[in-house]
Amino acid sequence: MINIQRVGKNKLYLLCIGVIVYFTSLNISSVPESLSFASVFIPNSIDDLKNNTGNYTFSNSGNSSNSTVFVRHEHVVIVTKIHGMHQWGLLVQSMCLLHYAYNHKVLYDIIAFSTDPVPEDKIKSLQAMLSPVRFRIVVDNRGLHEEIAALPQAKHDAFLKMCNVSEATNLTWFSNIRGNRLAYNWQAEFRSVHLWQHPSMAEYKTMLWMDTDGFATKLWEKDPVDYFIKNDGIIMFDHFPQGSAFSWIQKRVYAAFNATICELKVSKETGNLVTKLGTKDQCHNKRIPDIHGFFHITNMDFYRSPIVRDGLATMLGDCFLCRDPDDQISLTVPAAILAPNRSWEMRSKGFRLDVYHNAAIDGIDRVKPPGFKPYWKNIAQHTLPTAAGVCQITEGN
Repeated sequence: MINIQRVGKNKLYLLCIGVIVYFTSLNISSVPESLSFASVFIPNSIDDLKNNTGNYTFSNSGNSSNSTVFVRHEHVVIVTKIHGMHQWGLLVQSMCLLHYAYNHKVLYDIIAFSTDPVPEDKIKSLQAMLSPVRFRIVVDNRGLHEEIAALPQAKHDAFLKMCNVSEATNLTWFSNIRGNRLAYNWQAEFRSVHLWQHPSMAEYKTMLWMDTDGFATKLWEKDPVDYFIKNDGIIMFDHFPQGSAFSWIQKRVYAAFNATICELKVSKETGNLVTKLGTKDQCHNKRIPDIHGFFHITNMDFYRSPIVRDGLATMLGDCFLCRDPDDQISLTVPAAILAPNRSWEMRSKGFRLDVYHNAAIDGIDRVKPPGFKPYWKNIAQHTLPTAAGVCQITEGN
């Protein structure tokens, strides 16, 4: 035991400095993972996230100056979509990576819409992997032929003409019409107009959409959903623009929202959409740049409001499984016309989340080699180490 009176305050101070220097010189990498700052707390239930005020929080431990508090908000859901079992591997990989990058901190519900039913044992297996998250598969249609039979006559006739058939008997979801499978066209239409009004979405006010071929590659240090809700956003998107809608859509845009879109860009200063609107006779030769639809956070009450609901139906017109207009223009137009100041690019608001999709990070930075499996091996397993050895990386050659 040290005798403070004999050592003296100055000598004791020097002794403490020496002890600190000694311990900081140790090889920290030899510390067991269970004691390391890099360890990630994964709660066993939503109640594990409650603090003594009744809120749900997760504090990122560690010595990073970027540490933030993650708050679990009510009525938030993570949503994606598949066609069926041939895309099951994508879904498992995407949701596993997102869990370890973000959702283990907040435990938001997950809904995966599917065109075809999925075997119950597969659903239970994924539920177990994501537990205690509430995960559901929701079949999003009545069956192709049932959907066709329920069409109003004008839509029915337009659909058969598009398919160049007199009857729909031999059509399947895998039928290739004008270069696209009907199943692919269905996902575009579902996300354009049906998603917002779907009964399974009724309890939610905020949606984080992630395509099933979108893969998280690092631990998220800041919470985009918390920022979005606290600042009353309409949409926050990872990438803009991703292509553009054909100019013929301008006539329908005017019919839907009483304006055309002559110019659309993201402000370099504020990060929100900036829109130059036109009147009935203006800008009909202008294409409309699209919000990239693979990853975004959206205000459900806005997109299912009567003005947006009716406007999107007007833009769709008599189309059924036409591919255009698609989900990206349907995301873009209402936000650009009605709420551009509340429509934000993620990076401009300080959120660089590094989501891999189609050989690009956040839809912006191209990666080489282009496949996700080599990108995971070379980079992402090191930037998201808690998922390494847990998430099976089988998709994305």
